[in-house]
Amino acid sequence: FSPTERFRGKLSVLVEFPLSALDMSPFAAAPTHAVYNLYAVSNHSGGCQNIDSLDTTHSGQTTV
Repeated sequence: FSPTERFRGKLSVLVEFPLSALDMSPFAAAPTHAVYNLYAVSNHSGGCQNIDSLDTTHSGQTTV
């Protein structure tokens, strides 16, 4: 979401990242080992007022 708009709006920007071994160490406040593997995806559709999401976990289970 954009914090600079008069009314906060959802951004539609493609973000690419690895599904495994995502190293977030350069962005951590203190030196730490921060490597992550994707576990779940939350797909939010709609705007700020209505919350529609589709969540999928690594096991393949989907929740609405």
